[in-house]
Amino acid sequence: MTAPSNIRALPPRHAAAIHRWVHLVAEHHGLAVADLRAGSRVGGLPRARWVAMLLLHEDGLSQSEIAAQLGLRDASTVQHGLYRARTTPELLALAAGIRAAGETRHLPGLRCEACGAPATSHPEMPGTRHAWSLCRAHAADAAAALNRWLDDQWSAQAASR
Repeated sequence: MTAPSNIRALPPRHAAAIHRWVHLVAEHHGLAVADLRAGSRVGGLPRARWVAMLLLHEDGLSQSEIAAQLGLRDASTVQHGLYRARTTPELLALAAGIRAAGETRHLPGLRCEACGAPATSHPEMPGTRHAWSLCRAHAADAAAALNRWLDDQWSAQAASR
């Protein structure tokens, strides 16, 4: 499974977010990824698309980028979808459930942001708003770096008291 060429033009973290969330939402709803990217309003497609929009927007994609990646007319369609997703408790809960399930799930074709090796998704790091796609070696390095960073933060806090 390869990513469409228009995804490769995005920063790696955005391409990974699109790959992750669009596939997980499609899988959850029993749809093909192409269905989410089509402009159809049949059945539950709009609601599934709204959940994908919310997850992508929370990962830092702009409304214009989301519109382009989902094959929508323009950013105002995404703005409406985000409004509907954020004001419908059922969709908010669904997005939270998909996010929780997708944080550490391996997706075919997901590549390490550091070296390009096959990877899994890891929870977001401090100071970022997206999950990181890392191979095992880089995940261990990132965990060690995170622990050092946390130690430094706690030391700085203790020293300022």
